[in-house]
Amino acid sequence: MKKSKSNAVFYLFGSGNVQPEEFCSGRSLLVFCAALFLLVVFTAQETVSMLCVLLGFGVLLTAVIQRKRPMAGRLHVLFLLVTLYVLWMGIACFRSPYPVLSLKEFGKILAGFLFFLLIVLTAGRGKSAGRNAAAAVSTVAAVFSFLSIDLVSTRWFSGAFRGMVEVFTNDYSVNSGLEVGTRINSILAEANTFAGVTGLGVLLALGLALSCRGKERAFHVVCLYISALGFVLAFSLGAMGFICVSFLLFLLATPKGEKVLAAVLMIEALLFTMVGVVAVYVSVFDGTSQFSLTPQLATVAGAALLVVLDKAISRKVCDFLSTHRVIPLIALAALVCCAVGYAVLAFHLTGPAALSSNETLNRAVNLSAGDYTLSATGSEDTAVAITCQNETDLIVHTSTTLYSGPANGAVFTVPEGTRAVWFALSSPQGGTLENVTYTGAESGALKLNYKLLPGFMANRLQGLWANENSVQRTEFWQDGLRIWQKSPVVGEGLGAVEAELYSVARFEYQSRYVHNHYVQTLADAGVIGLVLFVGVLTAALWTAWGGRKRGAPLAPALFAGLAFAALQGINQAVFSLHSFLSLIFCLYAVVDVHCSEQPVETAGMAVAEKNAEAKTSQHPVGAKTQLFSKSLIWCAVLLCVIWSGLLLNNLRAQNDVMVGTGYMFDRLENAIHSDPFSKYDSIQAYIYYSGQVDDEAIQNQAGLYAAEYTRPGNTDPDYLAEFFFKNHALSSAFDSLSRHVAFNRARTAAWQYAFTLLAKQDDGSAEFHQLAQGIAAQLTEANNNYLLQPIALYGRAQAYYEALA
Repeated sequence: MKKSKSNAVFYLFGSGNVQPEEFCSGRSLLVFCAALFLLVVFTAQETVSMLCVLLGFGVLLTAVIQRKRPMAGRLHVLFLLVTLYVLWMGIACFRSPYPVLSLKEFGKILAGFLFFLLIVLTAGRGKSAGRNAAAAVSTVAAVFSFLSIDLVSTRWFSGAFRGMVEVFTNDYSVNSGLEVGTRINSILAEANTFAGVTGLGVLLALGLALSCRGKERAFHVVCLYISALGFVLAFSLGAMGFICVSFLLFLLATPKGEKVLAAVLMIEALLFTMVGVVAVYVSVFDGTSQFSLTPQLATVAGAALLVVLDKAISRKVCDFLSTHRVIPLIALAALVCCAVGYAVLAFHLTGPAALSSNETLNRAVNLSAGDYTLSATGSEDTAVAITCQNETDLIVHTSTTLYSGPANGAVFTVPEGTRAVWFALSSPQGGTLENVTYTGAESGALKLNYKLLPGFMANRLQGLWANENSVQRTEFWQDGLRIWQKSPVVGEGLGAVEAELYSVARFEYQSRYVHNHYVQTLADAGVIGLVLFVGVLTAALWTAWGGRKRGAPLAPALFAGLAFAALQGINQAVFSLHSFLSLIFCLYAVVDVHCSEQPVETAGMAVAEKNAEAKTSQHPVGAKTQLFSKSLIWCAVLLCVIWSGLLLNNLRAQNDVMVGTGYMFDRLENAIHSDPFSKYDSIQAYIYYSGQVDDEAIQNQAGLYAAEYTRPGNTDPDYLAEFFFKNHALSSAFDSLSRHVAFNRARTAAWQYAFTLLAKQDDGSAEFHQLAQGIAAQLTEANNNYLLQPIALYGRAQAYYEALA
């Protein structure tokens, strides 16, 4: 029977009541990829609000058009928990005393949820349900990997991409893409997030390739290789460990007869990827090459060769292994032994290192406290800078210099409590460093050139037992828990970590997230938020695992991908960053539509759906279920529409304040009373600008706002303190300034500002001096009893502080 045009339009998106297998490729895949790519790009801070408004009304339109579709099969626990999680995070947004920061965080969550709803509303049924969306995640990850590799090579494609998106956002234009000698940080500007994105791409591409044949399989194999190449080049140690666990889970979830196929494709992809990694490393990782075709050629050639190998040999190898069941076990044991053997040799097989004139070789050793003497053979002009780090140094990223000068004959003392000793070796004239040994409290030799490891891997593995980032993250987690303790059940509100960090931190650092999303959720949304977040992950994993029994082809990949994401959340901020967050919501939707419904053969879908509708009309329980599912979906849609309206109102209020017509104070008043997200910033602006006019009514209103406004900020100046000083309200001014420095206890600039302001406002009175001594006492207390790094003032502020002390 010929399909109508309207149905054909929905089939293009894979959204008809019946989704034939052929609609999982071609135009529909292109549409999904383009939509997801745009979602990731425009969920950036500058554009996310307008994107949510457009998506919100798009969801409403789609729900109206699709209102007669049976949805009960996919509106179960996972859908309910995702909706409740988003609802609670929205409430946490309203609860936050920092609405601008909270709105920035919630916008990313809302955009992901809107795309989640679109997939749930439009995806077809049966074994193909959600396949387009899964393929889109894999493809978008491969695209970002390709752009990131291009960013350190030719910059043709990444340059064109940047040129287009810079019109809307600067998120993709502020980095070179390379940490010289170590890894690529990608076009996403953050290597660990990039590893999370490409890790999802690898797992999904693997599952997609294993569940199809022909050109579609070749396409997914290409995506697999490109994502894998970017993933390894990012060299995120945590992500690498997590993806190894995820691969094992993938094999565990794969049906018995397909495990060999999966293992063979994994091994092939790994071998080709490592060859590509070496090619990229030797061509651009030293940072001297401004243009190189080698990385792009390695990407294209590696992908093409993997496709050829997969087509020509893989099936034959798998058939052979399947008919000789003992051989796969022997091969697996041999592979494990080879991997372990290689790892052992890679760490121990070392030799002389060739140093160029502009190169510094960094090596780390864990030495006991005591006196040491260094002996170096090889290049005669070899110099060394020896530093050490204790626990505090590792947390705050500082070090103590023990020696600097000629390497041969260097004498140094390692103090008690040292966690790592670093040797920075260089040769001004260049040459070969044959051997570097140390004698003293203990004896040994530095491992110079790791013969079986690429240089960037060797560099990253130095000091692994005392890694700065790992140790520092434990401090981040403690800071997050300190914020959570202020409001354990419901949390401090979205954006709380960014806003309140300096009030709890023991040293000064800048971070919007604590690099553990479970702790981050506690701080932002309390125990309730954490329960919902963990509930979403658990329900998604459970549904994906159950999808295996229902014959869902992508269930193993989805299960492994979700496990990888859950593990990434332990020590990364990926769930807070829009590029990863958009993909994970898409993954939730794929699990919901692909793994929850019983598979129905394509040819019989229409008949099956008619029979299901007939049964629903005959049985009251079925009717109630349908009513519940419709109510649930419309509640979710209503939630999105309400938030779209709130965001649209926020955009209107911001635009009115910035470029609107009429008296500025009238516009600020309107924003204060009409938009909850602009309220506090507008009050601050009202107070600040009130000092520039002589209108008594405005002065009085500013005084009322100042008396009611008690929220401290984490930036300078402190508008309230300055306002009160100007209006000779000395006690109120010091109360405000005291709250300000307490809220910014770990931030040097806040103390510098406070004492500079006090020196400027000092009227010489005894009352002023007494109140100022209270501020000085706060700094003394912080330096002596709390901070790991004491606050160091300078200039006029330091002189005034010393006078008070």
